[in-house]
Order: sequence, then structure tokens, then C-alpha cells
Amino acid sequence: MTLSILDMRLTVISELPDTKDILVEKLMLDGIQDLCRETSCLIDPFTTTSVNSQAVYPLTITGSLPANTEIIGFWQGKYDGATLPDTSNNEMDQRDRKWEERIGSPTGIIYDGGTNIRYNITPDTTGKAVQLEPILMPDSVDGVVPEKIEKRHQEAVKSYVKWKAYEAPGKLFNADLALYFRKDYERRRNRLKIEIMKDGVELEIQPQSFVTGRRRPGIGIGLQE
Repeated sequence: MTLSILDMRLTVISELPDTKDILVEKLMLDGIQDLCRETSCLIDPFTTTSVNSQAVYPLTITGSLPANTEIIGFWQGKYDGATLPDTSNNEMDQRDRKWEERIGSPTGIIYDGGTNIRYNITPDTTGKAVQLEPILMPDSVDGVVPEKIEKRHQEAVKSYVKWKAYEAPGKLFNADLALYFRKDYERRRNRLKIEIMKDGVELEIQPQSFVTGRRRPGIGIGLQE
């Protein structure tokens, strides 16, 4: 049974009785989104098929997830069963100035941070398996708590909410408690990050711009003290 953000809110409110429900909802969503961005804890694999002479393929959200979910990244992709390494426009330009005209079996994959991926070689066959793994996050409080958070890491979300609640000006303000829960949240977030890396899944492909080739930093490992 999936846990909704609004249902989880009830347990957090009971630990912060002087906090307005609407603030707790917002902070919970912020915390879950931060966990999704920093750990890639919600991945939604799907399979489509190649189309002859089509290099670009859309990342989509499957019907098994609620509509209030958005794509924020890309984990990995396969073509005809083979996992392909990530590359970039700049790297391909350095190897072969005419790479965009090449047709055959792809050997690399390019992701620019949007909702599409591009193969470095345009497929020459229709019907080959194209397996893509977008990284997602809920985009509203009507969303569900990702399973990895629901099962083992709800306390991380609670610590995030308490950190932000104690940090904000007002009657709950407490700098010492804010610092305590910030550090607790960071420790818990890093534990989730490491758990996901130990699942045997390849590391996140680092989004690169089609135009500049600039690369965003990938996931780092380390426990905060």
C-alpha cells in the first residue's frame, strides 16, 4: 500500500503540534523532493522500441505512478539489451564531426537534463528494445512518498521538516535544534544515497547540455558527522 504525502503529514504534525498543517505539508514535499534529487530514490523504468532513423526518444512516466510526478533526471539506458555509456555532443564532435549523420547500432547515449535522450548513432532498425530509466519526484503534496523513503527513510523527511521549522523565525525558532536536525537529515540522506548505490544499479548518468556540453555534478558518497 502506497503512503501519500498527506497521510504521512499526520505523523509529523503530532511531533510538531504548534506548526500549521499547510507549512508541514510544504516542508514535507520540499524534503522528499530534496531526497529524490540528491539520491535518485525514485526511478521509473520503461521499455519502448526503436524506430528506424529516429535518434531522439522521449522519457515518459508509466501509468503505474500518479500524475503528480515529474522527471528530474536520467539514470541509465539500454539499446537491444546492452547498457550504453553516457557521452556528450562535445565528445562526439571531437571524435567525428559527422556523427549526427551516422546510422547503425548506437554505442552511447546523451542526456541534456530535459525529457528526451539521444543516441549517438541513429538506430537503423525498427523494433529493437529501448529501455530507459528516468529519475522522478512528486511535484505536489497530493503525491505519494517514494517506496524507498516510505519503507526505511521516513525519519529523514521528519528531520528535514523539523530542521526547517526550527530554523524559521517565529515561536518555534531554536537554532540549536535546527542545527541538530539539519545534521541528522544530512546523515540520513547520505545513508539512503549509499543504499541506492549498493543496490547494484549503475551510477546516475550526468546530464549534459546539447549546446555547451557542460556536466552537472553526479552523486557523491560520504557520511556526515
